[in-house]
Parts: sequence; C-alpha cells; structure tokens
Amino acid sequence: MRRPAVLLLASVAMAQVAMTQAALPAAAQTVRRGGSGSADDSADKGDAAKPAAAPGDDDDDILAPVPTKGDPKPEPTPELKPKAFRLGLVPLVPLGDATKGLADEVTAAVRKELGGSGAFDVVPLAVGSGAGGSAPDAEAAKAALAEGTAALEKARAFAEKLQFGKAKKAFELALEKTEAAAALLPDAQALIDCRLGLAEVAARQGQDDQARVQLAFAAVLNPELQLDAKRYPPLFIRTFARERDRALKEKRAVVFVDESGVGGAVEIDGRPTAGAPVRVAEVPVGRHLVRAVREGLPSFGVIVELKPGEEITVSPGFVAKGGTSWLDDLQANRFGVESAKVVAEAARQAGLAGAVVGVVSKADPQIPTRLVLVDAVSGGLKELPAIGFTAGLLDVSIEMIPARDAVEQAFDGDKPAPKAFASSPVAALIAGAKAGAGVRVAETKLRYDVTPLKEPARSRVVDDDKPKSASSDEPPGDDDSRAVTSGRSGKSARLDDDKDPYKDQVTIPDEPDPDGPITEQPWFWPVVIGGGAAGAVVLAGGTAVTLVALGVLPDPRPAHGGEVHLVLP
Repeated sequence: MRRPAVLLLASVAMAQVAMTQAALPAAAQTVRRGGSGSADDSADKGDAAKPAAAPGDDDDDILAPVPTKGDPKPEPTPELKPKAFRLGLVPLVPLGDATKGLADEVTAAVRKELGGSGAFDVVPLAVGSGAGGSAPDAEAAKAALAEGTAALEKARAFAEKLQFGKAKKAFELALEKTEAAAALLPDAQALIDCRLGLAEVAARQGQDDQARVQLAFAAVLNPELQLDAKRYPPLFIRTFARERDRALKEKRAVVFVDESGVGGAVEIDGRPTAGAPVRVAEVPVGRHLVRAVREGLPSFGVIVELKPGEEITVSPGFVAKGGTSWLDDLQANRFGVESAKVVAEAARQAGLAGAVVGVVSKADPQIPTRLVLVDAVSGGLKELPAIGFTAGLLDVSIEMIPARDAVEQAFDGDKPAPKAFASSPVAALIAGAKAGAGVRVAETKLRYDVTPLKEPARSRVVDDDKPKSASSDEPPGDDDSRAVTSGRSGKSARLDDDKDPYKDQVTIPDEPDPDGPITEQPWFWPVVIGGGAAGAVVLAGGTAVTLVALGVLPDPRPAHGGEVHLVLP
C-alpha cells in the first residue's frame, strides 16, 4: 500500500526539479542593478559561464529578446557617398501673369527636390549682370570690414587719450573702409559710430560747424536713435536731435532698386522695406546704406547720397538688366545658344558641372514650369520634361521625379553623357504662355517714430561729409546764418538757425576743487587749436575762463572721471 504513495512523491519531486531547470535561462536574464550580497547573487552563480556584457549594451532593456545563434547580425549603417557633381539653379523667370513671388516659390521647391538626388547636388547660381551692375566682391568686402573695425577701435583709443588729430584720421579711415563693406553690414550702426566719433572730435577741437555736419549724417542713418546719456552730455544729445529734426523737415528723396535685384529683400539703413524691384519713398536726404539680400547669393550693398526731391536707381545685378541677354530670352519664352553660353560660363567659373534655368507661367488651376539643363563645358542644351504643378505645390515631389531622372542620365559622373546635350535653341519653352516678365514694382515709404524737440529747427542742406572751415567768402545773411564750405566738392551747406537755444546755458564754476585730479578741475579744459596739438587754458585763483565765457572756446567740462561734457552752440 505504501509503494504507490512513494512513487507518487518521487514523481512530484522529479517534476519540481525539471521545472526549476527550465526556469534557469529566464533567471539568467535578471538584471542586477548594483550592490552585492543581494538576492540576485544566486542568479549570478547560475550565469558564471556567460561572458560579461559588452560596454554600451542596453542592459536596462529587460524585455529585449535574447539573441540566439540562428538570428542574423544587424547590418552596419552604410556611409553616405559624396555626390558625383553639382549643378547651379538660376532663379526661375515669371511669364505673363505669374508673379515674382510665385517664381521664387517654385524656384525654392525645384531646388529642394532636385537636391534630393543621390547623384548630384544643387546650389543657387547668379548669372552675368549685364547692365544691371557687377557681382559683389565678397573677399574685398570682408577685408574692408576688418580694416574698418580695427580703425574704429584705434580712433576711440586716440580720442580717450585726447590725441584728436590721430583720432580724426582713424575715424575717417574707419568710415571709408566700413562704407566699402556695405554689402556685409546688417545695419548702419558701424557707420553711425564713425560719424559720432568725428562729431565728438570736431566739437572738442572747437569746430562746431563740422560737428553739426557729422551729427546730421549720423541722424539720417537712424532718426530713432537715442544717444547714451552716460557717454554724451545733454547738449550734445540735443544738438543731435536738432540735426535730426532738420533732416526730417527737408524734402525727402526716393531710392529705386530695379529689376536686376529681382527676388532680393531690400533694406535701407538696415530697415526692411520690400522685395525688389521696389521704389522706396520718403528717404531723408543724406548718405544711406542700401542693401539687397537674396538667399544663396552674395548680398549687394552700396552707399548712396540723396538730395532733396531726387530719385536714385540702384542695380544689385542678381540678374541681367536691359539689352539682349539670357534673361531677355527667357522673358520672351525662349532660350537660345548664345544665352546658354553665358549661363555655361557662369557655371564653369563657379566650379559646377552645369546649370538649370527655366520659366514659370500661370494657367489656373496649374502652374506650368519648364526647365532647361545647360552643360558647363560645351554650353549645350537639354530640355527637361515639362512640369505642371498644382496650386500650393503639393505635388512637387512627384512632378520633379522625371526631371531629376533626366539630369542623372545627362551626366556620367561629373562628365556629360554622349549626345545628351544639343546645340539647337529652344523656340518655345511653355506652349501658349504669354511672353514678358510678370515682375511688378513695389511701392513703400520709410516711417520713423520720432518725437521732435520743442524749439523749431529750420531746415538746411548738408551736401558733403568733409567740410573744412567756415567760409569767409560768403556774406552773412540777414538772419546771421553761417555757411560751411565742403572739403571735396566746394559746395556750401547753409546753417539757417532762427536762434541758438543753447547760448545762454553755459555756466562757469565758482572755484576749483583742490582735492580733485587736475583733469577734473574746471580750469583744465583741453582744446585742440589746430594741427592736432593739445593745449590748456589756465587762469590762477579759480578765475572764470574768459575765453569760454565770451564764446570763443567750447566748454567741455568733465563731470566725473574721464567723461567730457561738450557745449555746442
């Protein structure tokens, strides 16, 4: 009777052993999270023969399946191969009712999809400027900007040391070099700094009229500028405001950025206006920074000098302007052999295998687009498959596949495939499209948020930035006006003030401070008489400085430290 019971117990024990052995592999997957002598040590003993995990393994993923011998090893990520060649994409030209904005939108989409090829890359390309202007020299602009920045720092150092002759020359050099780097200036602040430096030096030399001229040029660059009261004395700041008010009362001018800047964003003194071509009105007279910036192309910048009521035309030269050119061909809905040679030369100079040009039209609900591939070596042409985008360009990826395949077939690596390019012109790019560009000139005006001074300021014309001295040849006017003769042009700029609101604001200190440093004494006022030589007027016993009281010399009294207060009549 006991034998069956014993056999039953033995069977149960064997089953438990089998279950324990079956559970061992699962226990081997238990993750140990630090510390010794824990309950996990029993699992580690069963896993002694298992090699340690390699560094970097994700040991936190306890749910990850354990690889077995039969599982394939993951393939390494293939390295990206460099693309075989590059193409330039010239901004597409609008036809008929198509606008410049639409053409720019299609250009960006085409560039993105063509550049998605594994065989070639696409970069923007500016082709020939024709009569539109010349391409900017980026390296020369960078060098000029570096020289201008260095000269400005030296000028400030000279001014702090009261070496006004050297400071003036350094400020003038800084201004010259900074203006030469106009294409790289994001705003007009560097130009303003040079003008303010020249104004301060002139004022501290007693050359008040020249100081006013420099302040006028600084003011028109940014009429909304608020001078730092910690750096400049109140009367200097108010004189700046008076010159600003004069400039804003003057009859203003117009800057027209023509169609050669098509697609570029136009800025006046760093202020955004509109896309080219654009006519910017209400620009104050004086010298201004005009820039045109187009993504992927070197920016264009120039300094223009405006006179009352005149209009100045600026040609950035992103595309050709006027005459018979490759642009004229495209605007006429065709593309000839000579035009292709011009594009090929631009691509060759840029180190590209070729270039893509094209036109965009408008035929609701489609946007017909046609592209032409130009070989940089031979100047041969290849028409790419016609494209018909829908509004919104939602189908651009699909529509661009045939064009991208055609480009890849046209080049064997970076060399043109045999017989891929023809030498015959394209008579009509888009059948039925209207000839002529759809570029419209934008109109905009400059607006300034300025609070004028209370006292009236009569307008005056400042037509040169380097006046020498007060003219002795011109007779004084009935209102005791003064004329300043310019140094380069010989023209006169008249200062027509009804009265001087500051002439009664000069105060003379009663006595010196015996404990203060000599440079802060009221009788130590450095003034440059001429030739860059610094001098001082010293009267014993704390007597008031007669020359200042009589208005012969300015009153640059230090308030504290090295800060010099200037009084400009």
